[in-house]
Amino acid sequence: MLIICEGIDKCGKSTFINNLGIPVYEANDEGADITKPWLDYNNLKPMKTIDYFYNFRHQLHDKNIGLHLGPDDEHVFKTATKYLEISKVCNLYLDRSWISELCYGPVYRNKSRLNSIDEKIILKELKSIPHQILWFDCDINVKYLRRLNPYNEFECNINKITKVDYNYKKIMNNYAQNNINIMRIEMIKGV
Repeated sequence: MLIICEGIDKCGKSTFINNLGIPVYEANDEGADITKPWLDYNNLKPMKTIDYFYNFRHQLHDKNIGLHLGPDDEHVFKTATKYLEISKVCNLYLDRSWISELCYGPVYRNKSRLNSIDEKIILKELKSIPHQILWFDCDINVKYLRRLNPYNEFECNINKITKVDYNYKKIMNNYAQNNINIMRIEMIKGV
């Protein structure tokens, strides 16, 4: 089964997966540097590429695996097709997915690295497997306030945060209308 945790930065996705007690791996398409300051998981496992899990998926039967797909994944479609395949043999928990690229890309790079044809292919495959998208959401003011933490590296631009938030709402509502399993989790705690 594929469980995808999605939502704007600082909304609780990583905390949720971390609290499940399953092994969490940093696993972008090329592997990413686990010394990045925003990766502060206590149970973060050694870096592995998405190809590692794809190539050894036959050894993952009935296991629980967590993957943190950071913002550096430039090969969104290739990565997505591989983790969709991996999730057919184990319970795969994703901290971010192609949805993040669709929400952040247009705001921070003026375009997404994922085109609409590739998105349709991903959604068709997603519908064919057991899945659940957990959409972590909270009030826009809470999202902004969480970025004001002095230890936070995230940009505190309310206009960009509002645009990304709008993209999440639009995409998640569209997916729900198209029979993608979406569960909205409203985070009500403050900073």
